[in-house]
Parts: sequence; structure tokens; C-alpha cells
Amino acid sequence: MVDGDQGADVVERVTEITDGRMADVVLELTPMAHAPVTHALQAARHGGTVVLAGLKGGAEVPLRTDLIINRALTVKGAYGVDARGYAEAIAIIESRRFPLEELHTHSFGLEDTALAIETLAGEVPGQSAVHVSVHPHS
Repeated sequence: MVDGDQGADVVERVTEITDGRMADVVLELTPMAHAPVTHALQAARHGGTVVLAGLKGGAEVPLRTDLIINRALTVKGAYGVDARGYAEAIAIIESRRFPLEELHTHSFGLEDTALAIETLAGEVPGQSAVHVSVHPHS
């Protein structure tokens, strides 16, 4: 569930967007929250992959193994950074010592997410991407 003024049930939205086919790959990046792990498993298609990268501060997270088994999911862990790492990265960005904005090569609207992924993967002829971003319409 995404909260806020335009909150939505994530699994319901994935179901709508994919016409019930669900996602090939789901990235769970939410720090500390437990529910997004289950939502990620529910949003993945049969045979899909779920990447868990949102650190939970060492807490035990309830895991619905039946979802993994019944959907033949592949679950992978991906290490990111801790809070100290984020603070250091923010300090580097704020220092303006490096022209990091030059690394951003492409921006896409939310409706072009598939094209953004293909571009970043090097699958679009004539396009060489270093960093892409996807932005919802305002």
C-alpha cells in the first residue's frame, strides 16, 4: 500500500497495469517496513523474480513461503547501503565537487517505463544511457 493523497494498493495497481499478468521482476527497496516484502511476492508473476534490497534493521520479517513455492518465484537479495552511506553520498552531492548532473542521460514519462529499462539495458539502437529516470506526470 502506498500512502498519501494518491495512495494505492500496489498489488492491485500492478494487476491493473499488467492486465493480470503481474510483474516479471519486482524490486522491494523499502527500508524498515515489513508489508512490502509480501506485496512484492504478490506482485510477481508465476516464475518471476523478487529482489529484496530494503534493509529491515535486523528485524525478523514474516515470509509467506507458499507464495514463493506456488508461484515458482526466484528471490534474490541485493545489498545496498546503510544510513551512514546515504549521508556520505548526500554530502558528496551537496559539495558540488563533481558534475554529477552530467551522468544523467535520459528522462522518461511513467508511460515509457519499458522504454527506459530497454534504453538503460542498451537495447535501443543509437542510445547509450548512463543514468535514466522515470517521472510520473504532474
